[in-house]
Amino acid sequence: MERSLPARYPSGETWPAEMRADMAAAYLDHATTGKLLAAIDRGEAPLPTATRSFNARRVPVWLRSECDAFLRRRHYSGPAANDNDPAFDASEFL
Repeated sequence: MERSLPARYPSGETWPAEMRADMAAAYLDHATTGKLLAAIDRGEAPLPTATRSFNARRVPVWLRSECDAFLRRRHYSGPAANDNDPAFDASEFL
């Protein structure tokens, strides 16, 4: 059985360019790595972009830029979809 780790946030104000599963979970707004895995299975989160050695074993990693690109593709709703679009009214979400 795989263990699920709590999401981990960076110690500073900047997210790293490459993140292990616990930090990728936090970046993608999932409480645990288990919830991140479930989101990946549903197609709601990106697959890892590579693996790297950590504590003498290979672990999956996510590039922040690929996470951002995944989110843009997932949420893009057409040309001019941005905060300055007068047709967009965020008040209904607040």
